[in-house]
Amino acid sequence: ASAPAAGDWPRPSDRPAPQGENARWIEADRAERCKRRTESLHCRDVVLRDGFVLHVDPRARFFVVNKPAGMYVEDVLEFIERYMEEVRRAPERDSERSKRAKTGSDVATSIREAFNSLAKVGERFQLLHRLDRDTTGCLGIACDKETNRILSRAFQEGRVKKHYVAHCINTEFADDFEKKWKDWEVDEPFEDGGGATTWPRRFCNFRLECHTGHGRSKHGLWRLYAKEDVGRELPGGSKVKEARTNLYHGFDSSSDGKRLAHLRRLRSFPVVAEPITGRTHQIRMHCSQYFPIVGDYKYGYDDEAQDGVVEDEREKGYRLHSFSLELPIPDGNGSSPTQVLAPPPSWWNEEEWGTYDI
Repeated sequence: ASAPAAGDWPRPSDRPAPQGENARWIEADRAERCKRRTESLHCRDVVLRDGFVLHVDPRARFFVVNKPAGMYVEDVLEFIERYMEEVRRAPERDSERSKRAKTGSDVATSIREAFNSLAKVGERFQLLHRLDRDTTGCLGIACDKETNRILSRAFQEGRVKKHYVAHCINTEFADDFEKKWKDWEVDEPFEDGGGATTWPRRFCNFRLECHTGHGRSKHGLWRLYAKEDVGRELPGGSKVKEARTNLYHGFDSSSDGKRLAHLRRLRSFPVVAEPITGRTHQIRMHCSQYFPIVGDYKYGYDDEAQDGVVEDEREKGYRLHSFSLELPIPDGNGSSPTQVLAPPPSWWNEEEWGTYDI
């Protein structure tokens, strides 16, 4: 089939708009700072920090780590591999170090012992999925090719459940507060299958399904398109793909009116994101259509935002955290999937938003 005539190409959404000069400068500066920081770190600075290892599969098939901010996932994996080389070279000496390093009475096993249990794996570890440079939280890693094949297919087929929390700007300050909420539906909190309410219950009063197209033309930026454009060709030969995200927001209250009144008083607030598909920058782009993520200059955020965040914090990176990863693989105690939860991000505001009670 011949290419569409000029003017017949799919038109990208107005939001998020292409980034301006300031956003490009900030992104370049963040990338340079990330490079310098990565070059200055030793593998132990990353791997042995508190809370880095979130879960190790009992059968040594995969593990989940708490990815730090301002670091590419490839570099995280490289630091882990370097540390594993140390463990494999001197397992007995490292085991003695781990025994001396134990300090927490509630810690069943130290980070060193967790990686000692993986030392017998002879294959190179592989990333199961990706997180953007500034995104923190659950990052899944396969220990062998077979596990990577099985779980990568699960990701592709949408059988892996992921939940994120983003710190977003209140659109009251954009003069279209009511308009932004018109598409949101009153929703019930998540349930665990047995009827019990699970976290984040107070953020599930309102739900919005973002269903769009997603793609980029040759040498272009990632953009959103109308969902009706899914499957259409873009300049350069790629096609618009489907992108779906459920966004949740709200606070405990007996009435919708009180919830909206509470939202009006906040300059910024957390939004929970549940990606159904896994497109590049999908959550960040979908949030930008309603509430840009704090610090995400690439997708809708700017220095005029009245979010109460000081400039130095804004420029460190955007605020998006992967707090839950559920893999369709038995956890070793039965047939239940393995769910891994990450601790709260550094930017969590307990005074305004309440306890991070996962």
